[in-house]
Amino acid sequence: MIEFQHVSKAYTNDIYALRDVSFSIGDGELVFLAGPSGAGKSTVLKMIAGLEKPSSGMVMMNGQSISKLKSGSLPYLRRKLGLILQGQGLLLDRSVLANVMLPMIVVGESMADAETRAYAALERLNIQDKADASPLSLSGGEQQRVAIARAIVNRPQIILADEPTAFLDRENAVIVINALKAFQRSGVTCIISSHDEQFLEQANRVIYLSKGEVTDSWTSAVIPSVSTEAAEAAVALSGATPLTSMAHA
Repeated sequence: MIEFQHVSKAYTNDIYALRDVSFSIGDGELVFLAGPSGAGKSTVLKMIAGLEKPSSGMVMMNGQSISKLKSGSLPYLRRKLGLILQGQGLLLDRSVLANVMLPMIVVGESMADAETRAYAALERLNIQDKADASPLSLSGGEQQRVAIARAIVNRPQIILADEPTAFLDRENAVIVINALKAFQRSGVTCIISSHDEQFLEQANRVIYLSKGEVTDSWTSAVIPSVSTEAAEAAVALSGATPLTSMAHA
């Protein structure tokens, strides 16, 4: 289980990426972090991965505080994670297969085992025919599938995907989301950030963020509340009749 307990992240006294955020995510859930750009979604994912530390509050994984882990323990944490960050970060001087093999090699697996597992991951994303290709020769959707294959080659317990459908057309976006849903059905916890509301209905649960705070819906995450006075002032400037005036007419 992942828990955020009153987590805030401040970069200055006036600029908060997160403010008093609390939620929990159970094992095997498919959860979307939803909200507009700048809502704090990426910061949440980076904290789960140990890439950012909270200014206050606790980020817990299976009862252990991630922010209190020593630097030597973070690689062991990250072996449980499959990270799909914005900008796939594929190495352009290596083949697709070599890119997917890389996480296996880093943790000391043999070249033979790394190649076998990497090819199997590409097959799972239906992109094994591009194994020998350069990432530069792939479409945006194909590159994203390679990034997912690289993220799951170590058989992670948790997948963190930061805007995985950004800049993809509808067809490729659906392929990517369906791939992540397939991993979740096999027991992997999937946490996906998105500002694309068309996919939210496919989640077990949606956590809405706005300006670094948890809110109760997509609408309140995207549309700021406006006071009656402000609304009537805007109407007055337009020359229309305020609704409150009409009600008393």
